[in-house]
Amino acid sequence: MNRFTRLRPAGALMLPLAISALAFSCATPLSYHYRWSSGLAALLESYSPSYPEASFAVISDIHYHDPSLGVSGTAFEECLDRDRKLIRESREIAEAAFAAVEKESLDFVIIPGDLTKDGEYDNHLAVAALCARLRESGKKVFVAPGNHDVKNGLSYRYTGDGRERVRNVTPAGFADIYADCGYRDALFRDPNSLSYVAEPVPGLRLLALDSCRYAENEENRAAIVGGRFEAETLVWIEDVLERAARNGKAVIAMMHHGILEHFPSQAKYFNSYVIERYEQISRMLADYKVRAVFTGHFHAQDIAAVRWDDRTFLFDVETGSLASYPCPYRFVRLSGGALSIASHRVDSIPSRPEGFREYAKEFIAGGVAGVASAMMRRYGVPESDIALISQQLADAMTAHFAGDERLPPGREAVTTAGLSLLGSVALGSRASLVEGVWNDSPCPDNDVVIDLAIGAWR
Repeated sequence: MNRFTRLRPAGALMLPLAISALAFSCATPLSYHYRWSSGLAALLESYSPSYPEASFAVISDIHYHDPSLGVSGTAFEECLDRDRKLIRESREIAEAAFAAVEKESLDFVIIPGDLTKDGEYDNHLAVAALCARLRESGKKVFVAPGNHDVKNGLSYRYTGDGRERVRNVTPAGFADIYADCGYRDALFRDPNSLSYVAEPVPGLRLLALDSCRYAENEENRAAIVGGRFEAETLVWIEDVLERAARNGKAVIAMMHHGILEHFPSQAKYFNSYVIERYEQISRMLADYKVRAVFTGHFHAQDIAAVRWDDRTFLFDVETGSLASYPCPYRFVRLSGGALSIASHRVDSIPSRPEGFREYAKEFIAGGVAGVASAMMRRYGVPESDIALISQQLADAMTAHFAGDERLPPGREAVTTAGLSLLGSVALGSRASLVEGVWNDSPCPDNDVVIDLAIGAWR
């Protein structure tokens, strides 16, 4: 019998200003046990998945907000100030990205969560309509929920300077709206979550995992950001992975939350962005020969990888938010056992035919600086220090969002020059995380070819 126990929450979430990168590293063995049924150990020891030819796109964290729900007024501007996404432009960005994907010759498209701003029913219908266009062009579409999408207590319409509650969606409602995006034709569905298994091309299973905690959401309160798998879902995951191995199927997975740390101590400082007990769960997937998990949530273009002492390995391919700089999406081709990843960006929208990339970068940099400045003021950091510190944080965050971070020649990642003692302490407490972003992991974040047999890349 599976011996997973109920997951325990990690430490408290801190302000998401840590920017760093995860090196391809070794990890310690697991403490969990398989259901050692007849021949399972030998099966997993000898099983080497044969990957079929396939091509697909990855679009993540759309955060779609239809203008009919309001894009002006005091309440809307306050919302943007607290959460600096390109919500006002999200419909245009989504339409541009979906149009580009529609033109490509692809087998399927995966969307690992946060389809909507805050789970509004009308926004879900709009995203489902965009997905329908992709299906009409001959592509299958598969979605998984994000923390914003289901039973969100802050689903609003913005009217004048105020706001009013609008309909959100239940788990059953989510599966109904996206019935043609994985749920209706799923090979297997988890009765305890919105997880399912599909086979988008013969021989390749897609494990679409629901890592969200919407059962804990409350009306008029922000949705739970962190993710976990309950014990019953972990049992189901192992069931479908064992079935795939016994039937000779290769498996890739998608989920909203990270399955690996993407920079040192992410799980310590920003635990809401990595699935609880990620060390054990990532190893379980890897032992069942899952080699790549496609994630989102942290809004960064970043590919993290881990290799254990026995040469088992796993890649976490995180795709940045469509509603945040650099507004990316990915095209992926599976051929000859290699995963070829190419990243693209939305560079223009109708309301900003020129200069959109620069606008998006300045928007997010200003948002990071603004949030950091507000926090430092609460702790009494002198105004003379705030501008110097917030600029360093903004530069680091925008670099991490874009991926393939590299420190410009002659520049230091962190400098306390000109800061007061309090300012130096404030910056120094996060210096190691800021420095990490300028020393990105060896695996490229945007364009790379990964050998799924040995875990090497080029």
